[in-house]
Amino acid sequence: MGKTEILSLTNARINYLKELVTILDQRIDKAPEGKIKISHIRGKTCYYLIIEGKECQYLSKKDFNTAKQLVQKGYEHSTLKAAQCELTYLQKFVSNYPQTCPEDIYDSLSESRKALAHTVFRTFDDYINDWQNRPYTPKLFRDDAPYFETNRGERVRSKSEQIIANRLYERGVPYKYECPLMLEGYGKIYPDFTVLNLQTKREEYIEHNGMMDDIKYVENHIKRTNAYQLNGIKIGDRLHLLFETRNVPLDTRILDLLIDRLVG
Repeated sequence: MGKTEILSLTNARINYLKELVTILDQRIDKAPEGKIKISHIRGKTCYYLIIEGKECQYLSKKDFNTAKQLVQKGYEHSTLKAAQCELTYLQKFVSNYPQTCPEDIYDSLSESRKALAHTVFRTFDDYINDWQNRPYTPKLFRDDAPYFETNRGERVRSKSEQIIANRLYERGVPYKYECPLMLEGYGKIYPDFTVLNLQTKREEYIEHNGMMDDIKYVENHIKRTNAYQLNGIKIGDRLHLLFETRNVPLDTRILDLLIDRLVG
């Protein structure tokens, strides 16, 4: 990751923290005066309102909303302090960030020196090539399965998967077809497409669900999708779902929107 990416991510975090500080300031200003004290007496939880210079006041059940607001205020006040602390640190970090990063040195060499030296850093292209060429054992095809071949010269299971593969290939998205993945509590699965997000450099997964009018297929899809999420692979984050039935074909507009997100 170079200087531009680091500063871009840091500045995005700074902007988020500034917005958070503003929102929390406004909420705390509107909250009731004072703070809450909570005591546990003989198994009963008791709430007390503490206002500086005033006597401690017991809050009864009818004051429960006030207690909730004060607890929320205390939480938001602690969050505000943490956000302000991080914001101050990141602003100093950006202002003190060096003009030249290690990754910049090779580009600063003269052409005659570049001809005799090689960069010590792996490029993202190197990473993509290593990722793409890493061997794996895909799921086997039945002897009687229909034959569909992609523009990349590999076999897939349906016309729709052929469309998906070709679209990914045309847009330069690195992908693996039916590369095995272990999901804890479920076992080995073969995601239709394991892709490399060119923006985040993360592995993500595309599942094409082409038989959504088959109840048994839908039940299996639900179990599999739940297993993804229980393993931390969330829908819309690293898991992307495409659907069709006999009467509703794959919508390539949705596919293209997904690919736009992967390419950036």
